[in-house]
Amino acid sequence: MSVGALMGARLHGTQMDWSISISQCFLIQAVVPVISIAPWLHSMHEMEYRGDKILSIGEILQVCWDFVATDAVWIPCFFLYLYNVCYIPNPAWQNYLIAGLDFSNFSVGVLSAVGAFVATLGVVAYDFFFFNKQWKKFLMWTTLVGVFFSMLQLCLIYKFTFGLPTYLFAIGDSSFQMTAQLMSFMPMAIMFIAVIPDGAEGTIFALITTWLNLSSEIAGSIGTIIDCSFTRISNSQLKAGDVSGLVKLTWATSVAQLLPIIFALFKYRNVDFLPDGLREVRAQFDSDSKFWWGGLSFTMVLISSISLSTVLVLLMIAYPNCDALDFSPIGPG
Repeated sequence: MSVGALMGARLHGTQMDWSISISQCFLIQAVVPVISIAPWLHSMHEMEYRGDKILSIGEILQVCWDFVATDAVWIPCFFLYLYNVCYIPNPAWQNYLIAGLDFSNFSVGVLSAVGAFVATLGVVAYDFFFFNKQWKKFLMWTTLVGVFFSMLQLCLIYKFTFGLPTYLFAIGDSSFQMTAQLMSFMPMAIMFIAVIPDGAEGTIFALITTWLNLSSEIAGSIGTIIDCSFTRISNSQLKAGDVSGLVKLTWATSVAQLLPIIFALFKYRNVDFLPDGLREVRAQFDSDSKFWWGGLSFTMVLISSISLSTVLVLLMIAYPNCDALDFSPIGPG
């Protein structure tokens, strides 16, 4: 991410004669993974399957159902969904950096590169110091740190940067906020590894990561709806110095992050909403303790999230300048 952001900033963000257009930038993004992976396909080694037999599609679906209907799975999954949904990104922030603070494309690219690099250091720190250690405290602290740096966006909006140059303050703010968000995601990625059934590891892991990614996608959609329907922030307003809507949106997205952490302390059906580590995940996992409605709720939320994300994307394509409430076109065309 760091290298990619720097390349984008250099190739597209500068005004040099050899700068490329945004469409050419997108083309390079599509081509680079192909040319970097294709030469190595012949040397890829597929591990021998060690299960008793290859499961049929019906059997895989039954394994998935039995897994998500287990209390020790669907209960923590709903907490993780709530946590990610409440981590609402500020959809107008990049616009403010460019339209409100006059940051160049190159400056925003460098800001993203530094943020990705610092986030990488955060992942390394998690691997060495925090892996499988007191997930409840870890998630609470990373959430508080994320909220703190999210609130610092208000300082940047009001030009109160503690004597630091605006750009340097923005780099620190975005970098540590990105790091806190990424580190808070780390326990979620490994939470169920210890209890995934043999023979369905890839399928179950894909199912859980899809669940987590969908919740983050819904969070982004909520931020967009809040902006389009209530704060209605425009680039012209930001250029004119009108930040009233941005202040409201920043408050809303910052406070929302705090809402789910209290649930980390709760239990339901003798299962912690948030286990404290892999040992606790194993200890509370009982394949015989299932709840049909829990599995059904998981399935319905999964399908609804996919449907909602798809519908919102199609509406954005059909009505690129629409109001989020009535989807009536605004302005010419």
